[in-house]
Amino acid sequence: MTSAEQPAMHSGGQTGCNHIHPAATVAQGCEIAGSVMHEHARLKKNAELRDSVLGAYSYLSAGSMAVAADIGRFTSVGPGAYIGLWEHDTFTTTHTFYLYESSGGFCKGWRNFSRDSIRTVIGSDVWIGANAVIRKGVTVGHGAVIGASAVVTRDVPPFAVVTGVPAHVHRYRFDAATRSLLLRTRWWDLPRETIQDMVDKEVWYDINDLVAYLRTLPDMQAGQVAGQMDGQMDGQAETPQDRQAPQQKHRSRK
Repeated sequence: MTSAEQPAMHSGGQTGCNHIHPAATVAQGCEIAGSVMHEHARLKKNAELRDSVLGAYSYLSAGSMAVAADIGRFTSVGPGAYIGLWEHDTFTTTHTFYLYESSGGFCKGWRNFSRDSIRTVIGSDVWIGANAVIRKGVTVGHGAVIGASAVVTRDVPPFAVVTGVPAHVHRYRFDAATRSLLLRTRWWDLPRETIQDMVDKEVWYDINDLVAYLRTLPDMQAGQVAGQMDGQMDGQAETPQDRQAPQQKHRSRK
């Protein structure tokens, strides 16, 4: 751990309007407001987390920002990524002078934009590339990959790889049968001891080794710490891209 990345200085209870686990890590220059950070979650230098939940082992890289977002476990957010940022109203003017006292002193206090209450949902085991933008209200399924500088304006299915502006599905990481098994077993919700055993047995270098291990788990054990975002991210219907997915084996405020 570097000097710029120290454990958050609190006891794991409420700190102001934040709830930050004692094993979470917050680097220098970060801003946190009204948010929750679970165990081993990390904010790297100058990251911002506002009205959001950052799941266990997930991290926001330097300069990234999440607003009104629910982020799952083991999710990686690259530098300069924006998730669920505010959207100005455009009913009449695009400016905020009639909403925020700080925008010229026309009003007292502040009021929300009409879409401020809409939340953005990011699943577990998601990788969001550098400088990606994910629009407010989007749901990104478990295991998805968002390419660098992509602009995501619609929901992303589990294990899809999306790229471009606007982002589109380029391919799927695994075939449909493998995706189904991963969504049923939900390795990211397994007890830490089980994940440690998987690390010790080196199942993470080959999807076939991972699948073989998951098939040995009792049904009651797999996914026993079920997340709260299942209905939004699991069980999407098969798409034409599914048939093209390769059988993979490889080693290696404002």
